Amino acid sequence: MCLRGHGIEIAQLLDLYVDISPRRALTPPLKYTDYIRSGFRTYELHERMTPKIAKLLRGQWLAHVVVYGYRPYDPARGKFTFTRLFCGAAGPRHAE
Repeated sequence: MCLRGHGIEIAQLLDLYVDISPRRALTPPLKYTDYIRSGFRTYELHERMTPKIAKLLRGQWLAHVVVYGYRPYDPARGKFTFTRLFCGAAGPRHAE
């Protein structure tokens, strides 16, 4: 935001584009709230917050809740499983 404030544009590198951040995809919705709050704080700090941006940030949180609901879906089995619900994609951890 600071660079754009000085008229400097930033190019999007298409080779580095991802549909969803793997780091955030498995973040529980309550913890994801912290991530969204940091977005609010950043826009407010730079005096760029608008009602449209606030609406987009809230929509992002809601979209995450919906997508997070599909976390128990196991694509290998083609169905929802309790294992993925409680253990995620990594599966159960066994004591060694």
